[in-house]
Amino acid sequence: MRKRVFVAFGAAIGCGSVSGGPDAPPGDAALDAGALAEASIGFDHVDIGATVIAAPIDTSALPAAVFYQDDGAGHLTAYPTTAGADGTWRADVPAGPVAMKLYLPSAPSITRWVTLSSRTIRSLDLQLAHPVATAAPTASLDFGAVTMNPVFAPSEQLHLLIVGTWNYNFFTGGALPMMGDGTWDPATFAYASPPMTPGSTGFPQVTTADRFALMRFSDTKLTAVLVTGLAADMTAGVNAVPGGALAPVTFDRNLNVTVNADLPAARLAAVVPALDGAVERRWSLIAAPGAAYGVNAGPRLDDGTVSDAGTVAITGTYGNPFVDEHDLAWPALFGWSTQRTGTLTYEGRTLSRVARLQTYVEPGDGATPLAVGVPQALPVSFSVGGVVLDGDGGVTLTPEGDTLAISFTVDAGTCALYRADLAALSAGAGNTWTAQTTVSLVGEQPSWRIPRDLLTAGQPYRISGECMSTALDLEGGDLTVRSLPLGLGYAEGGVFEIAP
Repeated sequence: MRKRVFVAFGAAIGCGSVSGGPDAPPGDAALDAGALAEASIGFDHVDIGATVIAAPIDTSALPAAVFYQDDGAGHLTAYPTTAGADGTWRADVPAGPVAMKLYLPSAPSITRWVTLSSRTIRSLDLQLAHPVATAAPTASLDFGAVTMNPVFAPSEQLHLLIVGTWNYNFFTGGALPMMGDGTWDPATFAYASPPMTPGSTGFPQVTTADRFALMRFSDTKLTAVLVTGLAADMTAGVNAVPGGALAPVTFDRNLNVTVNADLPAARLAAVVPALDGAVERRWSLIAAPGAAYGVNAGPRLDDGTVSDAGTVAITGTYGNPFVDEHDLAWPALFGWSTQRTGTLTYEGRTLSRVARLQTYVEPGDGATPLAVGVPQALPVSFSVGGVVLDGDGGVTLTPEGDTLAISFTVDAGTCALYRADLAALSAGAGNTWTAQTTVSLVGEQPSWRIPRDLLTAGQPYRISGECMSTALDLEGGDLTVRSLPLGLGYAEGGVFEIAP
């Protein structure tokens, strides 16, 4: 479908410009040079692995943050910052709201733009990794003998998750034990090659801080587990992984949850451009080292799909050996997710899109039914430069001035924090596009004015939005503490580009 071309008029976004400060002229609405006060933003880098480690980020290897103020007439004045050893950038800025441009260690290629009411902010840089991750040498893993009690049945599955590097291996075919085997001697396999799947940081070196969770499943339920680890950090060549017994899981916990299977699907239908794929409803029960942050990565205890309509009861028993039988602290986290997919056509190529509603909550003791809903807001319509991205094809914008307005609207729901991601498109396999986030915007409202030069002219971008529903101290600027339940409403919108 053809692109539409628009001029983003000043009435829509403000005839914006960007200048330096504090000595530069502040624009039409003069700033009070005598009212300077400190503004700051700092981050703790949180590595979620077998253990959770938090420490101030190292700002020394990152570009310096820059703070901005918008005078309301489309003019952004820039203020340079200084960085401290506590992972905090600071600058003296006139009274009023401050926008902050910065970069974070977890994804240093992404430009972050933060607009919050507090001028003193402390937040988190979450990453599924262990500290000081380094690239793995060319290595293989040689598991010791594994005892199977009871003997292996053909309907069962064996999975390996390395918690810390977050690599996964689904054993299949000849790699599995034979039916009736009571002992299994896994064949040596390459660490950084299929069937091992990459983690969030690819294939980093496995260290003694990581844990190997060898898991046995009957259908979807975890029935036995062996937790082990390397005696020394991974080296080139063959690395021995201690074997042992797959210990049966004790099913001593009750799951008693109800969900509304219809409501999320009805809300996803409002996303623009429309999604025409099938609606997928799924629940999960995960032993999650990062459960306190609402991060549902970890060994699967059980999961399932929901195909019934109306109010659906999800009940059964399960066990969590990662808190009961090992020296670990991976509590169970229940997740309820509904998503719908679709595609968008841009310049003859298709772009996959998705929208989803997810809620994470402690599963409780099962004594009474726990109703898990989707109270979080969902992004439904996206605008760039005052133009709604409402269809196939794309929009080419010619902004007036040096700033650009980015926004989205939401349906009914609650939201503590909004995020919009701008992802650069590049040609993928076949007639497809791949998307890589380059700019991420965060704020208390789903509306931002950003410097135009954060984007590359002539480069197509896809916009997406997310609403986070949780308890945050926004007034005090402390975003380091989150609480469960935590809800996420996420949707991917249309495509735009800035005219050269």
